[in-house]
Amino acid sequence: MDERPLDGSADAVAVARSFLLAKLPELGIHINDELDLHTDMVVAETESEYRVDFGLTDSEGRSHEGYAEVANGEVVFAVIDGRTIHSSY
Repeated sequence: MDERPLDGSADAVAVARSFLLAKLPELGIHINDELDLHTDMVVAETESEYRVDFGLTDSEGRSHEGYAEVANGEVVFAVIDGRTIHSSY
């Protein structure tokens, strides 16, 4: 994994999106296009910690929402539809 420090919220969003896109199929959530996953808000909690709120519409038209906690360039955990997904780093 890339060990460089985050350079703002754009990097936090990229890290969160990559994590979520990899985990969604494991949760039985399938999307038609990566653009179906959208960021609603990014909150900088500290210089290296971010909360990335997101929403998506799956391939069956159902809406899902949640957030990912990103610290030091890694997703610590994410919550989608109330289910917590822990990172394995």
